[in-house]
Amino acid sequence: MAEMWKSFVSTPQLTAPPPDTERVSRRQHFTNIVEQYVCTQLHVLTDGSAPFNFWVSKLSTWPELACYALEVLACPAASVLSERVFSTAGGVITDKRSRLSAANVDKLTFIKMNQAWIPQDLTLPCAE
Repeated sequence: MAEMWKSFVSTPQLTAPPPDTERVSRRQHFTNIVEQYVCTQLHVLTDGSAPFNFWVSKLSTWPELACYALEVLACPAASVLSERVFSTAGGVITDKRSRLSAANVDKLTFIKMNQAWIPQDLTLPCAE
């Protein structure tokens, strides 16, 4: 949840900044928006698209928060990538490599999962 909040406060501001007389920081501006949302009484709907419809209706009230919520709601739930990562990690840890540290397993799995992005002619500097 903390990463989602960091992502939210680092996104570009969609509306005009507060007037100079208020001198509210960007982080405080977003905090105020979230506090307004939390303090709002919401009507519970049983429609499956209720969260999406709710945030579309709030685009004029809280444009930044609504855009962020719509972005999060648009992510389809899938387990394919996580299953691939577990499968790759299973290939990294074998009977002969059973004493690898968790950090090394993470690094080797990351390299294997991103192998297509690593240039074939990459040379690493030797540690002295």
